[in-house]
Amino acid sequence: MTTPRFNYQEILSTVINADIREYDRGPLICLDESLNNQTVQATIETLLTRGLAADSCYLWSQPRIRTEGSLVSVMGGLRRHVSIPGLDLGRPAKYLSWDDRLVVYRLLAHFTTYTTLVLLTENTKTAQFGLRRLLRIYVKPYLSTNHLDRFSLTALFKKWRTNYPDYCRRVAEVFEEGAFTCGYSEVEL
Repeated sequence: MTTPRFNYQEILSTVINADIREYDRGPLICLDESLNNQTVQATIETLLTRGLAADSCYLWSQPRIRTEGSLVSVMGGLRRHVSIPGLDLGRPAKYLSWDDRLVVYRLLAHFTTYTTLVLLTENTKTAQFGLRRLLRIYVKPYLSTNHLDRFSLTALFKKWRTNYPDYCRRVAEVFEEGAFTCGYSEVEL
């Protein structure tokens, strides 16, 4: 699968300068596919219910294969055996995943309606086209030099040895503190 090359600075410039933003809505929780589990979902629901976040969104689509063999993408993925009567959503496609470059693209698009984004992910590797590296190389410098005083992107990385309940407790603590600094910042929990 070939992924188009993205000019992240151009994307940031376009969405940050868009005139359709609603300010002071609170942080948007952006969920990477690596943290798609019930404990994280329950934590997100609690943060939303308590008013500590404005909304949440998925940053990926799950490739699935239908019964007749065609491919379909489902935003945010589905549990393995979910069925909707009359709709063939297929089963998860093996060895296919959503490219991190597309995850960053979807993440940045949310700056059109939010000034504070909080990314939840356990994708801590710094591979060439990995999420963390793309954020560090392309997003951090742009936010730091052009919009340090207005826009915030905080990435809350789950360390590989941290269990999900501990990670979620720490995520909740970060939201309770509410100290999201402008620009790009990373926190390993």
